[in-house]
Amino acid sequence: MLLSNTRSWLSTPLLGRHLLNPAFTAPALREPIDMDPAGLAAYAGRYSSSPQLVITVSARENCLMMQAAGQMETEIFRVSDTNFFARDSRAVIAFELDPNGTPSALLLYSNGQFRRAARIP
Repeated sequence: MLLSNTRSWLSTPLLGRHLLNPAFTAPALREPIDMDPAGLAAYAGRYSSSPQLVITVSARENCLMMQAAGQMETEIFRVSDTNFFARDSRAVIAFELDPNGTPSALLLYSNGQFRRAARIP
């Protein structure tokens, strides 16, 4: 009997997919870099490209979490000052900064689609 919280094929880590099926391309190795908790808090907020797509970014202890409306929350990892990635998908996230260095928009590349979501109050 399968439990309702059993991980599905879609949420299986990419390396696991490659090991189960060598035809599935192995993911690129990306090494996250640490970021101080105060720096993480600057990215927290809500970002929207349309009323149907609202992405919430939350700072937790030593990590950043991202959740699109109707989707599971996922941890995102920093690879540069403004670039992040998700380990459980091929999503790449970048933040646009205003002249003061405050994130003003989120750029999301996922499943072959690129979306720009402006920060909302």
